[in-house]
Amino acid sequence: MLEQAFRPFLEALNESQGIRHIEGEFTNPEALFQTEVLAKLDEQHKGLYALFLYDLRNDEGVAAYLQSGGVGNDSTDAVLVLYEKAPRSRRSSTFAGLDISLSEENPAVVFARDLFPAKPLKLPGVLLLQRIAHASDAVYVPLEGNQEKVTARVRKLFPLLPATTKNADLPTNTFGERVGKALDLADIPHQRSEPLTAGDYLRKFLIFLWKHKRDLAAIVPFVGKAVHGNAEQGDD
Repeated sequence: MLEQAFRPFLEALNESQGIRHIEGEFTNPEALFQTEVLAKLDEQHKGLYALFLYDLRNDEGVAAYLQSGGVGNDSTDAVLVLYEKAPRSRRSSTFAGLDISLSEENPAVVFARDLFPAKPLKLPGVLLLQRIAHASDAVYVPLEGNQEKVTARVRKLFPLLPATTKNADLPTNTFGERVGKALDLADIPHQRSEPLTAGDYLRKFLIFLWKHKRDLAAIVPFVGKAVHGNAEQGDD
């Protein structure tokens, strides 16, 4: 499966009418979240979401794995993969209205810390979400080591995920419980987030990236409109 820029993909999926701007349909990233675009994405994609969180300078194993292009082959139809192609530490700044304050930190680091406030979370790793519009639970799997070790863990992890989406509507069995059980049986270390936080903090993370003209690359496992965009652009 081929990668594409996430924001142009969402804008095309939204299919709203009107004037298109040179930097995208929505000049203000918050406006995109006023639509039902994430719900539309959930309708089309019945599987899981896997968001890789890492720092390009310090997490060479994950960076090398993603740059190799292997994730497109390793992900199954049940997994929509997201990652920033060139994440980097940022100069000290504050993003008004979102309570994000950065001091030489990658926004992925801030996102991970906010999502797991009561549990120390060590990057790099991959965050698993069942839904993206109204995410209520998340599971984090650390990805340490060189490219070979990262590749081995991802290839062990991804095949386990399709089975966790079965009977997903049962109220007595949450996403975190299903995934946690599968990972326990496979002896894969992981952490679960607190309930009702994943969707809010994911929105903060994406808005911050888009405000700074950055984006995630997306490996989309279903047939739809492919949109070409630059997922590596950023402000200096």
